[in-house]
Amino acid sequence: MTKKQFNELLLRIANDFSSATGNEPWKITRDYFRFRSKELGFSNGYYTKFYGDFKTAVEKVLKKKLVKYNDREVMVESYTRDSFDRVKQGKIYKNKTKIYFVSAVIAGCGVNSKFLESIKHFLKERNAQLVLLPMRGVNFYDDVFDNDSLALADFFSSEFIFNHSLRAYDMRLNPQQRDPLIGFDILGHKGYSCIFASPKQFMRSVPISINSKLPHLLYSTGTISRAEYRNTRVGRLAAQDHVFGGLIVEVFDEKFFDIRPIQADSNGGFYDGYRYYTPNGVETVDRVSAFVVPDWHNGFEDPKVVDNWIKICAKLQPESIVFHDLFDGRSINHYEIGKYITKASVPEFINTLQKELDLLVIMLDKWSVMFPNSKLVIVRSNHDERLDRYLDEGRYCNDPLNHRLSLELAMAKFDGLNPLEYYYRKHRKSTIDNVIWLKIDEDYIVCGFQLGIHGHLGANGTRGSKIGLEKSYGKSISGHVHTPSIFRNTIQVGCTCFLNLDYTKGPSSRLNTSAIVYPNGTFTLINSINGRIGSVV
Repeated sequence: MTKKQFNELLLRIANDFSSATGNEPWKITRDYFRFRSKELGFSNGYYTKFYGDFKTAVEKVLKKKLVKYNDREVMVESYTRDSFDRVKQGKIYKNKTKIYFVSAVIAGCGVNSKFLESIKHFLKERNAQLVLLPMRGVNFYDDVFDNDSLALADFFSSEFIFNHSLRAYDMRLNPQQRDPLIGFDILGHKGYSCIFASPKQFMRSVPISINSKLPHLLYSTGTISRAEYRNTRVGRLAAQDHVFGGLIVEVFDEKFFDIRPIQADSNGGFYDGYRYYTPNGVETVDRVSAFVVPDWHNGFEDPKVVDNWIKICAKLQPESIVFHDLFDGRSINHYEIGKYITKASVPEFINTLQKELDLLVIMLDKWSVMFPNSKLVIVRSNHDERLDRYLDEGRYCNDPLNHRLSLELAMAKFDGLNPLEYYYRKHRKSTIDNVIWLKIDEDYIVCGFQLGIHGHLGANGTRGSKIGLEKSYGKSISGHVHTPSIFRNTIQVGCTCFLNLDYTKGPSSRLNTSAIVYPNGTFTLINSINGRIGSVV
């Protein structure tokens, strides 16, 4: 007997059972099936061969699924990924922000119940809406969603439109796919940003016209599902990259939005700013572990962005505030040697080395006083090295405006000191000694994240890249590229400076994006778009 013949036999006997007893066909008993199949001259053991047990055979053949609901057994449709090809659209409220929690659910996999309970507390406390993108199964035969997943079916959609600038999709990706964003850079035709269903959490900022007011962002979600991967190379790597997580989306109006990635810890809890959501409720936290300030470039920082970073630090009181490219070095820029018009166009307030260094001292003094209980950590960055190179090459000998100060800084460098640190410690007004100057290659590890690298240096003398950083450090948060990204556990922040500077030409993926490290070893990225951030504080 073939499987098709068995299916026809079971359906026929189930209908006979319904006619004889008045019950639904799916209530057929195994004894009745055995009795009738024997009467019809067939062996009754084929359900074991084709489906493993009689209950599964009934569910599959009758395209129903037996579930428990309010302590009684009922039959529902046996839903697969194909059952949820539907588009939903969110509501946009005037003068009111709409909040969503977006994640993926995988066919054939159970739900992380602790994480789900934490999400429910988030939804209630933030008056948020749940959006779940249903995915295909890990294996080709994992086509049916389990009972816990089906309980959330009202929140399923294969496409969700948040506003004119943001959409979410399930693209039927294989859950094991290494990079779920690959090939999607052109989707949206630069008209909107995209979220894709995946058990991995990636993020990419795609280059757009430098005149555009909105970025073109790609995110993958993370998942609420527990997946069992095979014990193969692909399976082991997929299990390592599997993230219980999601995206918090805030829609401000028809055009603007904010996205923050979150990850659940082993207890199913997750952070969003000063709130920690657990299976038992919501807790308020006094401090986070670290706040990573993206490339500052003193003298070119965007005041609106700086205000947002200060607002976050004032609320979250990070134990460490980590700065990248604090110093710019425009007054001694080696790229402008021989460019006399460009050199003469440098703004007056930073056209000498002393003016630049004085601005740096004022800025650090301000932050030292504002956050006396935080460590201000200065990561050794490539723009710091502009000063080292200027002194090493002796260019100050032909630079009368900077000559005298440079002699002093050169002596400090001869003595093995960091010239920037030397100048700051000599001229600072703050009496709070909470500024830490890292050396090149000095580790600064917070909750498992390497925060002591700027990102400009790669392995064996090469340039830094996110692929190289992942291989070298594992979990890390770095700067340098002015373009935020999530590449598994390798995180890159954006910049604090203006996005469009006089030397930036052509399409750009730059974005004002910082990072928060939470006490449980998870993180989030904070975007400041047009001077606005989400409700992380």
